[in-house]
Amino acid sequence: MAFVQLGADNKVLKESIQSKLEAAKVKSEPCDAKLYDFDDVFYRLFIDPDDRSKLLITLTTPNWSAIRSNGAEEILKEKCGDYLTNFNADGAQFTVNLDDEKARDQSVEIAQSFSKLRIYTLGGPLYKYARALQ
Repeated sequence: MAFVQLGADNKVLKESIQSKLEAAKVKSEPCDAKLYDFDDVFYRLFIDPDDRSKLLITLTTPNWSAIRSNGAEEILKEKCGDYLTNFNADGAQFTVNLDDEKARDQSVEIAQSFSKLRIYTLGGPLYKYARALQ
């Protein structure tokens, strides 16, 4: 029997966000990237060609309706709330202001926190239940 241990973070998502933030120091380029993760989690990174001042990050998961009120929404607000735009029927949307010098300077930290979106989202119910035990 083989066992594959996956890391908590999505390295492709992390590197993609970090490179977009670092590139914004010079010039932000349009982007429409779609990334897929385990557990049917889907991400979209989008920089509008007409408004290159924002990086939009969308998280979609098919089981969102079941986990949203059971801790997923709460943990996303806690971990990525500074960038949270809204919640929708399938997941969450985030916006990172590329004109913000602080965001560009903290590209590593911001990318690291977004690289764990799948863990935060799908682990939301577990976080909620563990806190209830404290």
